[in-house]
Amino acid sequence: MASYFSWGIMWTILGSTVIWLFMGITYTSTFRRDAVRKGEQPVIVNVIYD
Repeated sequence: MASYFSWGIMWTILGSTVIWLFMGITYTSTFRRDAVRKGEQPVIVNVIYD
């Protein structure tokens, strides 16, 4: 992607890190909000692996 848009690899890594951090924070805040709304403790249980 860095070679396609002709900017440095460091900017690509930095931008990707910021985007992933934003998505992670958004997901965890939504998860906590929904868990608190249901009156449950915000933990992940019953994970099913294929």
